[in-house]
Amino acid sequence: MKKRVLDSLVPVLALIMVAGIALLLMVFALHSRNHKRDMNQAQYDHEVLETINQLEQAHDQMVAARQASTTQWALTRNQHTYRLVALLQQEPAYQPFITQLQRDINTDSAAGAQLAHTLNFLQYNVHQRIRADEKIALTNQKKIERIRLVTLCLLSVTLLLFFYTLYHNFSNTQALRRQHAFSMGILQHLPDATATTNPKYELQQWNRPFGQMLWGASANGGTDIRTLLPGWEPADTQVLEQALAQKGSWKKEWQLRTQGTTIVELHVSLLQENSKQQLGTLWVLKDITDRKQQLERLSAKAEKLEINLNSQVQLLQQILHKVPESMFQVDHEGRYLHINRQGAEFLPFEVADVLGKKMWDVFPALRGTGFEKAFRQACTTGTEQFIEFHSPVSAKVYQVVFIPISGMVNIAFRDLSELKKVQSEVSSLSAALVEAREAERRRISAELHDDLGQQLTSNKILLNYLVGLLQLPDGDLLRQFGKLEKQMEAAINTMRHLNRSISNNQLEDLGLSDVLRQDAAQFSRSFGIPVNLEIELADQLPENRVAVALYHIFSEALTNIARHAAAHRVTVFLGLEGGSIIMEVRDDGCGFQQPGNNLGLRSMEERARSMQGHCHISSTPGSGTTVRVKLPLKKD
Repeated sequence: MKKRVLDSLVPVLALIMVAGIALLLMVFALHSRNHKRDMNQAQYDHEVLETINQLEQAHDQMVAARQASTTQWALTRNQHTYRLVALLQQEPAYQPFITQLQRDINTDSAAGAQLAHTLNFLQYNVHQRIRADEKIALTNQKKIERIRLVTLCLLSVTLLLFFYTLYHNFSNTQALRRQHAFSMGILQHLPDATATTNPKYELQQWNRPFGQMLWGASANGGTDIRTLLPGWEPADTQVLEQALAQKGSWKKEWQLRTQGTTIVELHVSLLQENSKQQLGTLWVLKDITDRKQQLERLSAKAEKLEINLNSQVQLLQQILHKVPESMFQVDHEGRYLHINRQGAEFLPFEVADVLGKKMWDVFPALRGTGFEKAFRQACTTGTEQFIEFHSPVSAKVYQVVFIPISGMVNIAFRDLSELKKVQSEVSSLSAALVEAREAERRRISAELHDDLGQQLTSNKILLNYLVGLLQLPDGDLLRQFGKLEKQMEAAINTMRHLNRSISNNQLEDLGLSDVLRQDAAQFSRSFGIPVNLEIELADQLPENRVAVALYHIFSEALTNIARHAAAHRVTVFLGLEGGSIIMEVRDDGCGFQQPGNNLGLRSMEERARSMQGHCHISSTPGSGTTVRVKLPLKKD
């Protein structure tokens, strides 16, 4: 900005300097002319005064010598008078005095007084004129001095600005030289061939790689860079200028025939100052011959790989046709690529109508389901995904496997309907077995209570009666009877405990919550392990069969804790979740590796399945064990 202002001031300063010099010359000429005029006027006025004085002297002498001969003095007076008249005729302002003088001279001697008066008045006017001229001359002199001072000041300022401009231009020239050297240093260190041009595409600067690439002989500045590029056509210039006007840059591959098969990437950029004034262009030529050759080799390899891939795909498709499961090959967008014979039978559409379409367009009901989630996860993670899928078309259950392979996903459907049917039958048999087991438990409990329990109670009463009849003071016999009585009492307690463990009468009488509280309290007293029991059932109670299953799983879990866990605390939760009842039994014991064929754990899982629920057991060594059971409130 500062440079542009100074550059624009240079012609203005030159014009001001010329005008100042001209004004100074005009002032000098005017001063000389006025001075000459003033000098002439002063000389003229002095000569008039001197003539008046001479005329007065001649007149006075003539008057004094009136008694003598006056011819000589009259002649002298007339000479001075004619001379004075001649002088007065040079100034128009003195014309009235000329007539008066001529009239006074022609009169007799009596009019001498009038001549003296005229001369005095003329002399007075001449003095007044001299004073007026002096005043005007003084005023003009002051004006000229002021004009001269202003002109000198203007010239001084102009000279200062001119010399400052010269200094600044010199500094700018030095800065431009340093900048040029700096930019040339940058250009020389650039690995790519680089050059700059003016707006007419004439070379300004270039580096060594540029010269080595484009010419063998040296080139001069000002050479049109387009002439150095083999095969440059006027149409290329038109395309270049259009691209520079629109985008400010242009890129194109160019083959330098002068260097054999050298291929360069030509990149031309517009050089601008403040996005307005175009300074020139920057040309960069990057040798991409090796890269092009590598791309060609890679392209050839890619073609071979594509051929091999196509053959592999064809082989895979042949294999898929022989797979007994329904197989679908899709891309990551879910677009059908290939369907085997079994898959074609699986679809309710013709294969030709489905190929190329997305699964979500063919089956909109799949959107937002676990099927889509598993498919997306397989595409994202690249790992196989397994789900069970209930077909809305055939109402069958399938195991679906998503297998990601190099940008595609193979989806296999395995019909689980028969397996589910067998599992249902096994579950029904298990439920029947559990029901038979419970019936047998009830029968044994009844027999224990009705037969063995009554017999043991009768024997105890009879034993007490015999002890009362016995009056012999035999201490040993009494001790034996006492021991027999204790054994009889222990047998009765054992029978009651056994009856309670195999009988469900307490569940029917007290309910599940109270029975769990009793057993938890008994467990704490027997093994010294506190049990924290939390029950949130509200008013919704499970049916008897579900309560029995929960009770037996609870009892089995406590038995395993007492035998194997070495726990310090047990937490039990019983609550509701939707239409199901949840029970969790958690301990802080030693834990174990995930179970294999443990009979007690398998029996808990089997009981849950028989009630159309599930039982999940999780444990790691040192972190305790959690048994989580989820059963429906009412079994269908």
